[in-house]
Amino acid sequence: MKKHYTSLLFLLCSISAFSQYKFDYKLKLNDKTSTYSESTVELADSNKVGIVKFNIENTSEQKLGFINITIKSKKNTINTKTDSTGTAVLQLKPDTYTFTIAGNEYNPVILKDVAILKANSIKYSINLAETSDKKTAKLRCSKKLSDKQIEGILRDINKGKLDSELIKCRICFLSFE
Repeated sequence: MKKHYTSLLFLLCSISAFSQYKFDYKLKLNDKTSTYSESTVELADSNKVGIVKFNIENTSEQKLGFINITIKSKKNTINTKTDSTGTAVLQLKPDTYTFTIAGNEYNPVILKDVAILKANSIKYSINLAETSDKKTAKLRCSKKLSDKQIEGILRDINKGKLDSELIKCRICFLSFE
């Protein structure tokens, strides 16, 4: 008999835990875009190659080391990585190239049809924005939220802040789809 009461008590606790969150909201998250800036400097005419320099950071301006760089020309493809300080310096023969800068958990930057000249040095400052496979957040709440509260939680999630006051107080539970 005692076994049945224990099972019944566990079942009631489980039901009350599930019924605590009565309202479901699906929040579409914004994907951040990676950005870059470019500057070109003339070199002495004696150079037989062009120089391309990459400085790669995340959106918080922290240096990103060991980021993949793929260099494609009509003739071949070269793969390299940045060093531990997020820097890569390449010497390339004059030609037209496509550069793809990509890292795990970051949105890539693709630079198409970059003309490398023998008397130029091009410097790229790249800010890679974090990406996530979790494009939709599911918010389960024990009370109905106002539009303003939902917008605030969505803004916090998009900024990487997952500790909203409603979540801390266990009024809401956040998961990702």
